[in-house]
Amino acid sequence: MIFRGFKSLKNGCNTNNFLVGINQSFKRFNNTTAASSLLFRNFTTIIEANNIESIPPSTTTSTTTSTTNIPLNQLTEKKPITPLKPFEPVKLDGKLLASHIKSSIKNDTEDFIKNSGITPHLVVIYVGDSKQIESYIKAKRKGCEDVGFKFTLDRFSSDIKEEQLIKKIRYHSEDPSVHGIIVQLPLPDNLNKDAIIQSIDPKKDVDGLTSTNLGQIMISKKPLYIPCTPLGILEILKAYKIKVEGKNVVVLGRSNLVGRTIATILSQKDLTNPSIMNGANVTIIHKYSKNHYESIRQADLIISATGVPGLIKKENLKRGVILIDVGISYKEDSSKKSGFKMVGDIDPEAYSRSIAYTPVPGGVGPLTVACLLRNVLRSSILQYRIQSARIGTAVNNKFTQVVESQNNVNNNTNNSNSNSNNNNNINDDNKKNNKSKKPGK
Repeated sequence: MIFRGFKSLKNGCNTNNFLVGINQSFKRFNNTTAASSLLFRNFTTIIEANNIESIPPSTTTSTTTSTTNIPLNQLTEKKPITPLKPFEPVKLDGKLLASHIKSSIKNDTEDFIKNSGITPHLVVIYVGDSKQIESYIKAKRKGCEDVGFKFTLDRFSSDIKEEQLIKKIRYHSEDPSVHGIIVQLPLPDNLNKDAIIQSIDPKKDVDGLTSTNLGQIMISKKPLYIPCTPLGILEILKAYKIKVEGKNVVVLGRSNLVGRTIATILSQKDLTNPSIMNGANVTIIHKYSKNHYESIRQADLIISATGVPGLIKKENLKRGVILIDVGISYKEDSSKKSGFKMVGDIDPEAYSRSIAYTPVPGGVGPLTVACLLRNVLRSSILQYRIQSARIGTAVNNKFTQVVESQNNVNNNTNNSNSNSNNNNNINDDNKKNNKSKKPGK
């Protein structure tokens, strides 16, 4: 039909007749489109009326025919739609995770004591008088008691001299019955924090703050001990399978105890850790940082360790961010028995914009204590092996000396026997010569 139309046009046919012919030629395609539109309307009607998800393609024709028999009241009836529940972010339960870690430590400690006869021993050096710090020490004491450790608290007044404190720390460092030493921070302003921490034996530095341990982290090496709070954060990432590779991570705070250390660890390449792998894009923010709110709004993960209550607000965050709150502060609260309420750096109203968050209390805090206990047990095992190796070396040396001494005795005995044999042989030769010289009868 189309080609005949072109032929008529060549012969001088009327153009209007030609266009009419083309429209008639495509009439069946228009009817097919209308039919398919009707089929789509019938398909959606069936979904709404019968609440089905799909219809096999092979039954399309029969379905289209059957829709004409559906009563009108069923087509117009609308079923109530159940509203979606509002999204609730995941609470990263550090308290629950810490209980599992402590249970594992307790079992390992029982085995270690049974095999070695040694009880892990933690010493805490505390200078000053603060109810808040005493609550931290109380948590450490209870943790040690729960897993079977020995706990010792050395408490000093704020006017203690630095030399006296260092002397006491060195005494514990040389004591073989002590396996872990920590200096409870913060220290009074009259004391040099760095000099005091550096006086701890690195093998007993279970807080991981000596230059030996921190230096290993800074050059991407495995230290003896990772500081407890960063280690607790790593445990959260591992337990909840949170991956930071290539993500924007913002760390608020730059102390060696938390901020600088966790920022360094997360930015480094560590293919042995599924949470880190090739590392994250890490930004450190401190009180002198400028335009920091822009970095916070772009963050996929925020770790705050400033001690400023309610610093992170809801309006500063993007949706889907992960919030890890390390900061601890206390506000007056008459409803509490102590008269104070523990709060974090992140405003609780900001949780609604996150996909996961750590609460305060019950988040990173319990994990910090659990990781400290793990470091103490690790230190106990390490020092036991060192002492065993030294004893073994001493026994081997003693055994070697005994063997060498016995060999010398045997050599001397052999030499004396050899000399006596030689003398006997000489005497025999002399007797024979004397007999040969006697005149015959």
